[in-house]
Amino acid sequence: MIIMILLAIHRITRGRFSNPAQAQAFHMKNRMLSLLSILCLTILIPAVAPAQSRDAYTYKPESQALYDTIVHMDSVYFDAYNKCDMAAQAALYADSIEFYHDKGGLETNKQALLDAFRKNICGKVTRVLVSGSIDRWQITRVISLH
Repeated sequence: MIIMILLAIHRITRGRFSNPAQAQAFHMKNRMLSLLSILCLTILIPAVAPAQSRDAYTYKPESQALYDTIVHMDSVYFDAYNKCDMAAQAALYADSIEFYHDKGGLETNKQALLDAFRKNICGKVTRVLVSGSIDRWQITRVISLH
């Protein structure tokens, strides 16, 4: 980015100085400013990064029992998902399931959803759970998992 700016300045100022010494002084000043900017960024970026990680959000569940149940069921579901255990998945889904896919839209038929998973997911996708990454947020009387 800085190199592109310097090239643009060079093109704009080319031929605008009455003598070569003025042009050389101008370009030298721009090079020094660029180097100073790069030096400042190299010092500031590492100094800011640890501060951001120190202030990272840590989820603390209101109910540890509920959180433990969610974590357990999450692992049960994704074990069935990764092994393509359609019987286990069918047992976990309610008959009145509502599944929304960002491209396919709303699916309310349990068997159609299972068929779509078998066709599009089995053997193609694996989900790996990241320990400590589950948050529970209640949104207007509905529990949403992220």
